[in-house]
Amino acid sequence: MKRRQFMAGTLGAAGGLGLSACKQPARREPEPKTTQAPITHAYATYETKIRSRLKGVAIDSQEVVKFAQAWESQKGPFKGKADKLAELFLLSSDFFQTGEDATRAPKFFMIYDPYLSPCYNPLRDLKT
Repeated sequence: MKRRQFMAGTLGAAGGLGLSACKQPARREPEPKTTQAPITHAYATYETKIRSRLKGVAIDSQEVVKFAQAWESQKGPFKGKADKLAELFLLSSDFFQTGEDATRAPKFFMIYDPYLSPCYNPLRDLKT
């Protein structure tokens, strides 16, 4: 037996065993998509950006509209990334005061701006 024949036979057998030993992973069924009513109000971009970053948090559309109206009346249209908008929405709501409960929709309180209202701290511990 020549070396090439031996190597080809050995590699072929090992490859065949390897392929038979490899099992295809079980196919996961896709998670059912939650059906959500289409966003039709004037501040749909705000809500879309906030919902895309806060997927695990229950969000009420009316609270997003209140936030967007207050933001635009004070600062004009939002120009920034969705991460910053979601952060500002949470800081402007009662999310942290209510124990960061993701199942409860946060209520809009006021636009968070440490320069306009330096005494308001949404991250303070209310228990002390």
